[in-house]
Amino acid sequence: MRDLSKHESRREELVKAALNIISTRGFSFATIREVAKEAGCSTGTLSYYVSSREELLLMVANYEAEQSRKQIVGLEKIYKGLTALRQIVRNVLPLDQTRDFRWKFWFNAWEEISKCEPGRKWLENRQTESVMRYSKHIRAAQKMGEVPASVNATLAAGSLVALIDGIGVQVFIGRQNLSARKQLDMIESWITGVLMPLI
Repeated sequence: MRDLSKHESRREELVKAALNIISTRGFSFATIREVAKEAGCSTGTLSYYVSSREELLLMVANYEAEQSRKQIVGLEKIYKGLTALRQIVRNVLPLDQTRDFRWKFWFNAWEEISKCEPGRKWLENRQTESVMRYSKHIRAAQKMGEVPASVNATLAAGSLVALIDGIGVQVFIGRQNLSARKQLDMIESWITGVLMPLI
């Protein structure tokens, strides 16, 4: 158990070294050689923990996803129904510099990770997780009387994921001046038009 803990601790150090490179120099610099140098180890040592650059980047993506997941779970303990949905979406949208970097990270990660089958499967699972999470809160809002029972929670959740991704794309490529206020207004418009059409 002690050896496993040490192994996981070392893998986390490598992930953080890769993240530091990505945040300061960009994804293309997160090579096995550069990450090993950043972590203060040899490429041979790094290869003991990861077998390829693809596996390393998948570890990084999983680490980032887990950090985001922890924040969302914390919100779910406090808020319910539509309030929970709003708070989670606020946490996800690129509303400030920190979250803007997160989106830049994910856009680059999607391209890199999708090059291998495990990565493509991981991305599919992440998408499914998002739809399931949002649909869970929409159903909770239905039970609370905030959303009509006639609304298809799963379909609505899928459209919300698409809207969030679309906002992220527009902010990332800079083709629209989407301030934090405009982003939130778009989400409110979606909530009113999709989740509360009969209220």
